[in-house]
Amino acid sequence: MQNYLSNYSRSIQIGLHPSQAPHQHPKLPHSFSKRHPPPRLLRSHAAVGDLEAVLRTWEEYTSVEKRVCAESYNVVMRVYAELGKDCEAVRVFYRMVEEGALPNCRTYTVMIEHMVKCGKLEAAMEVFKVLPFMRVKRSLRQYEVLVEACVGAKQFEGVKALLVEMRVDGILPGRAMRLSLERMREAGFVEESDDFLKEMLPNEGIKSIGYCDDCRDDDDDDDNDDDDDGIQM
Repeated sequence: MQNYLSNYSRSIQIGLHPSQAPHQHPKLPHSFSKRHPPPRLLRSHAAVGDLEAVLRTWEEYTSVEKRVCAESYNVVMRVYAELGKDCEAVRVFYRMVEEGALPNCRTYTVMIEHMVKCGKLEAAMEVFKVLPFMRVKRSLRQYEVLVEACVGAKQFEGVKALLVEMRVDGILPGRAMRLSLERMREAGFVEESDDFLKEMLPNEGIKSIGYCDDCRDDDDDDDNDDDDDGIQM
């Protein structure tokens, strides 16, 4: 695990020691309940872009609970990454591992998105490739982020390799993926992309397609998945 921590920090060009933790924030006199658990509150605050509320809820939660659920770390890590606060995002991941929380599918989705955003596509691909060996499920969202990045970088062979892996994993492309493949087709990579689309997209005779969230891990910590949708078989 330490190798992945180092790789993550190096990939966004920062050097952090695991002992470094996020800055402390004042706590709010807020009581949690089963109806409004911390992960749900964190997601709600993050959805409206209220970073201060996310951090205050997070600090109170971690001050009163010995075991913090993985999804809470994921939400805070993603908020920092989306705001370009790279150091803080990596520190949350260090803290997650140090405090004994088990990184899950969405944790690595956030990490991959962050690396791609920082222009570290190769490092993101390395993390993605080792997930099966770590018994971590690879998700449609991860494929979408990497395919979009490869298309943008005109690495069409990389797209083809991802599509092969996606088929092996039994995942069908969602709406975002189809947009990326359309861009690839427009760039002249026609024959290969058409072949994969014919094999991976549902039959045209199917008039109704249900969509589900990115990855449904069997994590008790997760209330609802909040990544992009995929085709439900």
